[in-house]
Amino acid sequence: MKTKINLSMIILTSIICILPLFYGLLIYNGLPDRVGIPISGFDSEGNYNWYFHKSYFVFGMPFLLMALNIIIKTILYRNPKWNNETKALKIITDWSVPAISLFFVPLWLFRAMGAVIPIEMMLYIFSGLIIIVFGNYIPKSKMDKSSMFGIKLSWGPNISDENWIKGRRLVGYFWITAGVIYIIITFLFKVEFLISVIRTLILLFILYTVPILYAWLVYMSEKNNNK
Repeated sequence: MKTKINLSMIILTSIICILPLFYGLLIYNGLPDRVGIPISGFDSEGNYNWYFHKSYFVFGMPFLLMALNIIIKTILYRNPKWNNETKALKIITDWSVPAISLFFVPLWLFRAMGAVIPIEMMLYIFSGLIIIVFGNYIPKSKMDKSSMFGIKLSWGPNISDENWIKGRRLVGYFWITAGVIYIIITFLFKVEFLISVIRTLILLFILYTVPILYAWLVYMSEKNNNK
């Protein structure tokens, strides 16, 4: 049975997502015609290699994030298991996209006007903090058949409760450590935006494959012990 979609939360967070649009309109005439983004790094003079017209950024970015917010919430709210999730996880998932829009879009506009703001580094630190928060959440969560999050494995139900708890604790520590390392690397190495995206995807792949490998090793160990 599908859960009832929380329209009030969708409307509230969507309004927050588009609030930077009004700030963009206030400073629109003071913005340069083109707003740079570091998709493929910088040229020899330190300028961005990619630019959007300011109208695309001022209007497009808030509405893009609003659409992303609506899509994510619609998918989550329609899942019957959403009601089983903890309050902390619901708060994180409900407010992450609005926070990005409300905080980072105005900062990017400030920088387009000449302010020196390390937005890329701030975004990477934000990503690392999200990983740390989820790492702290995993050992405390259900992450079982009543949860819509986590990795569903065919051998998962055959793992003992004791090892299941140990596994969640280990995965939680691993995610927290990975988030801290990701933030440290951000300070040590300055790389292009595209490279950072690839680096983040590789990190996420590792964060999901290690728990799968651990679960399989535990399953095989218990299977051999029961013979």
